Amino acid sequence: ESLDAYVQLYTHQTQTPLEQRCPRRTVTMAPRRYHRGSAMMICAAACMASRNVEAIVTVGINLSGLEEGGKIPGKANFDFAVPSANEWAYFASKGIKIVRLPFKWERMQNISGPLSPTYLALVKTQLEMATNNSMTVILDCHNFGSGFGSKLNDPAGNVTSAIFADLWTKLATELLGNRAIAGFDIMNEPNNMPSPTAWPDAAQAAITAIRAVDKVTAIYVEGDHWSGAQNWSAQNPLLHTLTDSTCTNKAFGGKPCIVWSAHCYLDRDSSGTHFNWTAEVEAGVTVNTGVERLSDFVTWLEKNEYTHAHIGELGTGNDNIGWLESLNNSMVLMAENNFEFTYWSAGPWFSGGYGYDVDEQTVVVNGSKAPRDSIQMAVLSSFSGASAPNVYFLAGPARAYTGAASLPFTLTYRGYIKHAIEFTCSVTWGGTHISTVFTTTCADAYNCDRQFTVTANESVTHAISCTNTAGLVDAPSLQLNASSDMFQGAAATACNVFSLRRLYTNYEGPLIRIRRSIDNATMNFTTVSNDNVNLDCGAIAAWCSDPCLTYVDTWFDQSPFKYHAGNVTSDFHGGGNHNVSIADQPQLVLSDVSVRGTGKRTPSFHARIHFDGSRRMDAKSPIDKLTGQTLLAVMSANGTGPAVNNSDRLLSWSFVQSVVFPMKGGYLTSDSSTPLPLSISHTPGWHRYAGRWRGGAVNGKTTHKDGVLTSTSDSIDATELHFSYRDTVNIGWFRWGGPVFTGDVREIIVFNGALSDGDLGRFDQSESDWLA
Repeated sequence: ESLDAYVQLYTHQTQTPLEQRCPRRTVTMAPRRYHRGSAMMICAAACMASRNVEAIVTVGINLSGLEEGGKIPGKANFDFAVPSANEWAYFASKGIKIVRLPFKWERMQNISGPLSPTYLALVKTQLEMATNNSMTVILDCHNFGSGFGSKLNDPAGNVTSAIFADLWTKLATELLGNRAIAGFDIMNEPNNMPSPTAWPDAAQAAITAIRAVDKVTAIYVEGDHWSGAQNWSAQNPLLHTLTDSTCTNKAFGGKPCIVWSAHCYLDRDSSGTHFNWTAEVEAGVTVNTGVERLSDFVTWLEKNEYTHAHIGELGTGNDNIGWLESLNNSMVLMAENNFEFTYWSAGPWFSGGYGYDVDEQTVVVNGSKAPRDSIQMAVLSSFSGASAPNVYFLAGPARAYTGAASLPFTLTYRGYIKHAIEFTCSVTWGGTHISTVFTTTCADAYNCDRQFTVTANESVTHAISCTNTAGLVDAPSLQLNASSDMFQGAAATACNVFSLRRLYTNYEGPLIRIRRSIDNATMNFTTVSNDNVNLDCGAIAAWCSDPCLTYVDTWFDQSPFKYHAGNVTSDFHGGGNHNVSIADQPQLVLSDVSVRGTGKRTPSFHARIHFDGSRRMDAKSPIDKLTGQTLLAVMSANGTGPAVNNSDRLLSWSFVQSVVFPMKGGYLTSDSSTPLPLSISHTPGWHRYAGRWRGGAVNGKTTHKDGVLTSTSDSIDATELHFSYRDTVNIGWFRWGGPVFTGDVREIIVFNGALSDGDLGRFDQSESDWLA
């Protein structure tokens, strides 16, 4: 029964002719026939030109997790990840037939010891999930040619071919007859092996050991030098000498029951570590890079008359259609040669943070979560035969400033498109007014992303909705609230508003609580009664006249959240909250002002909060899982200290990741180790500074000074901020080091999203008018 099942499996995977249909060209592919020349390239080009590929390929996925982390044995879902039943079901729904399941040798057994019952049980549970979803598994020892700190057959180590064979003897025995097992990938990516024979000797020992127990299951053998397809022949001069004479699996026609498994990434160095398509093109990558790299592997297979091959890892980025064209062209070659293919990668710990990840995504629209495919899944499912999704998504801002263009709305379809889809989007307000604001046609083969803006001319709620011509389920309509109030109409919500003026329209409380030096008494102060805007400096001067000094006990948050700034509450790096006292409080300084053009002094004052390098405050400011952020500050450097540090670290969030503003004269966000320059002036004088971050976007990070753009960079390596355990912003200091900010401040605003250019302009103008 087991033999029949395997014969049936391999008949399905390798002996059924496939058809690759392209415009004006049809290619029928016979089994055991290798293609690497111009015919394949012509077909690939024709298919991509039409964006309509209909080949059916044995498409698989790497489901990572069990092999992750360095702690041995480790705790499941803490030190390493365990794929869930939902993940298996999702990939089955996308036509995925086979899963490469990596495991870590050191968790499976000690050297030559029994298999770990706990870890083996986790693997068997994964196999049950595969069976439940009509999928099969390639079990992969994901150890890179090593085990227990030593390369296989290294004379200086203790991991011999016999020890490696022991692992596979026990696994083959334990899993004999398991319906989910499609094959054993005996070692992932051997590399830097101690001798030319080290890997072939170990591989032969594992093959022999498995065949002593199981004469049917396919054995997947990878090549040396990371199993790279691009230089397979040169790096594996002895691999063709491996034998498998006792295999009885008829699908292999009496030849060794070995599936040769190569890896091929599509970035500049085939490392799978680069994600920006534009940068890769500059480094020499093209849409045919994968095809070119696979050709050496195809040549080796043909030369040695091998009939079964597998591309065990191949992955792409997601920021440009070029990645998808490269993936498509590589899969055309695989289809023509009847290769199996397992895409790298998916897994619980990849979701949302890895550019090659194809796990199901979750989007939030109008406060509700909805599932969505990754960008790359459109290509994979077009080859797997899965049905295209029947939904699209509409996302956009909830607020806009009246009379100005909103931040962009985004219409997104994730899937392969066989026939053009036309979308029409409209805006409705006041119950009767309706206007078409956007029409577009999506004709690309893979995915569709379109953007449009809405200009609301009335301060009311507007409904944005779209329809389509393809019978897709229309996305829920969105609400856009337009307002002429600077905060209410902004594209993001202010979560901290600290200012020495009344800034937030609906705020009615005090601006600041002052402590005076002569007796440590405290008092709240608000605005001058006749303007209800500026801090009443005269009242403060009367309450604390020379030589009395004033210190800021509380800087009140004018936002609806009321996250007031006050005494330090967060712990220092290394633990503890050392020497926190009222001596930490920054000084409130009142300065006389001159009447312009007269040279005369007046009894009016303006106020500034002074940090001298030893003063600090804390405030609650949750930023975890934000997909955008905007920071505004009106501040002046005092010209003391090192030029790059004398106004550093006014605002700092830190736990695992860091956001610091300023940092070495720039804006540091969690997606980069290099701050984006702010062009800070290091001499006294008031300036208006802004830093804006929008996750996962080209030109997603910008800095501004006095209303002028100073620097721009991409933020494609991170889509959101992660600060799960701390929701505190350090003001004037950094918990990983001593207080460092030296300078004067009049206003700080923190937004929980990216403001629009128009918003930035309005806030900057307001600050400029105030300073004037």
